[in-house]
Amino acid sequence: MIPTHAQALIDGLETHGWRLETTRRVEGQPFTYAVFSEVPGFGRGCPEKVIPKLAVPLPDDLQIPPPGFHMHPPLGLGTVTNTGESPLSLPNEPWVYWSRPLANWARQPNAARIVSHFNSTLRDA
Repeated sequence: MIPTHAQALIDGLETHGWRLETTRRVEGQPFTYAVFSEVPGFGRGCPEKVIPKLAVPLPDDLQIPPPGFHMHPPLGLGTVTNTGESPLSLPNEPWVYWSRPLANWARQPNAARIVSHFNSTLRDA
């Protein structure tokens, strides 16, 4: 079951044009991973014409900010600092974790803040 606040964030991300594909849980992690497809990305971290899948870990506790995002294909792995293997990776579907904590979450705990964080992370990679 998805926590109410996580569902509200998913709904908000969909209003920004992100299309929810599925939600996943990873054993031992306190997140619902909301996996979105066809997320437009811009900047050094996302080459032109590559439209990644993006997984946003939405913490079970609303007060905790999402810790970073996961991307497939594994853009930035080995070329961008603070990226690493993702627990979402499957043998035929590699993912990368971008360790970019979301600052100022307490002041703006909403989908717009997540979208802004994603865009600025790719731009500044």
